[in-house]
Amino acid sequence: GIGTTSPTSYGSAARTLEVRGNTGTGSGLIRVSNANNSVGTSLYSSASAGTLNVQTNHPLTFATNNSERMRIHSNGDIAFRTASQVENFHFDSSETRLGIGNATPDYTLDLNSGGSTTTARVSGVTNAASQAILRMTGYSVAGTQADIGAINFTNAADTGDAIVSSITAQKEGTLATAAGELQFKTKPYNSSLATRMTIQGDGKVGIGTASPDTKTHISHTTRINDAYGLLLVENTNTTSGNSATNSGINVKNYHGTSQFMQWEDNGLRIGSRITTNNGAGNVYFTGGSDSVKMFINGSNGNVGIGTTSPSFKLDVTGD
Repeated sequence: GIGTTSPTSYGSAARTLEVRGNTGTGSGLIRVSNANNSVGTSLYSSASAGTLNVQTNHPLTFATNNSERMRIHSNGDIAFRTASQVENFHFDSSETRLGIGNATPDYTLDLNSGGSTTTARVSGVTNAASQAILRMTGYSVAGTQADIGAINFTNAADTGDAIVSSITAQKEGTLATAAGELQFKTKPYNSSLATRMTIQGDGKVGIGTASPDTKTHISHTTRINDAYGLLLVENTNTTSGNSATNSGINVKNYHGTSQFMQWEDNGLRIGSRITTNNGAGNVYFTGGSDSVKMFINGSNGNVGIGTTSPSFKLDVTGD
């Protein structure tokens, strides 16, 4: 005991050296320094805490098996080191940045495996039902519509670490509790990042438009290739027979299914495919302001031109 005649005992098997403060709440302190006293380290207890302190402008290091494993720099940075003394975990206290695999982090969390792939994983427990959640929280005040989060993809080989594609979350509308939307952006060669697809808060999807009017809205502002149009549905199977090469689009409601299909090698098939719930399966061809020009009766196959009530296999009304 130093400063006490009754040092604290920790059992008969322990040998204890206790340094106790002089009076009241005074600190008990042990100081270790080098030969010329240029580096001094102290261990002490005060009234509120126990402290290990390098009293000079030098780092505090921790080692195992004669190799340094952790370092607290004099400026407050914290680093963990590998056996080869590489800092693979570095906390920058002045910028509040954490680098894993990067000793000079440029972002709040900066990951770099040093290999061809850097992976971050969020996992739930494996022995019970669980969720793994990655939450990103931004802030947008009332009266503004603004981005509140993004996942940016960059190419480090480009000048300025340029963003080449991005998924952005934006608060939709100007209310503080407004809905949210997702914007998918890409960057063409020698051009700027632009939004290509938008999913609005109500579930509408816009491709080429940020304001879709229906569940899927495709918009294009320049000339298209007539061979492909704005939507291409393709079956690349080359096996002939048994409808293996069919390709088509189905439209379904409560009363049945209508179909527009490239049918085997037999050409184009348009019409009603399946009827349900007393659906008639009629086919209408319209022009102008939704004016019916030709009608096919789904029950008897009668075709009407200028009439929707054909009495014969071909019934033409009008001039």
